[in-house]
Amino acid sequence: MGIGSHGRTPLKFFRDGWNIFDTVIVIACALPYVVPQEAMHTHFFAVLRLARVLRVLKLAEQLQELQIIINALFNSLPSLFYVFLLLVLYFYIYAVLGTDFFRTDCEEFESLPSALLTLFRVVTFDDWAALMKDLMKHHHPVGVALYFVTFIFFGAMIFLNLFIGIITSELAELREARAAVELKKRVETHTQGTDEDLRAMEEQLTNHLRHTELMLAQLAELRAKLRHDATKTHQSEHHAKLERADSP
Repeated sequence: MGIGSHGRTPLKFFRDGWNIFDTVIVIACALPYVVPQEAMHTHFFAVLRLARVLRVLKLAEQLQELQIIINALFNSLPSLFYVFLLLVLYFYIYAVLGTDFFRTDCEEFESLPSALLTLFRVVTFDDWAALMKDLMKHHHPVGVALYFVTFIFFGAMIFLNLFIGIITSELAELREARAAVELKKRVETHTQGTDEDLRAMEEQLTNHLRHTELMLAQLAELRAKLRHDATKTHQSEHHAKLERADSP
């Protein structure tokens, strides 16, 4: 129905990202009923059935604020990707340092993958103080404290604020764009209403002007008629006076 509403230009339906999203959901939900189950893997068939849950996101089309938030998340993905790369490098550097310093005395830093997992645990504040105190028993307390404090400060504070700042700025830009569009619509509506009022006033003035011109023409005709009658009366009086003068 959505495609048919565009008439002879159905491709305009796919210019909106939400319309593409709806189309993908409909196709994914229809595949289990179109393609035989034997032709698809069982788990793949179950995943396609779960795609129906994504229909809940269609509520965003009705809720403008929710739509702005989702659009902000998608629009901020490129910037978030570069912040994520920087965060991966940050984790890698501290994981290498942790494996070099604490490999012999701590199981969490025996290898690079385990060190990365441990740092993720630390950055989420999951019992990191106990791990730091355990390492202080085998290494210099100042060095261990400096390692964990700097990692938590830069990882949990700065990078988290970067993520929040990017999303917040994108939200602000989208809200400003929506406000600009609404203001433009109001201005256009007000301008259209003003033009209509001016046209109505112009028509009224034109009608009054025509009526006035007609009245002036009628007055001119009546004035000319009165002058003509007055001239005839004066001539008849003058002839009557002459006849009286000629009679004995």
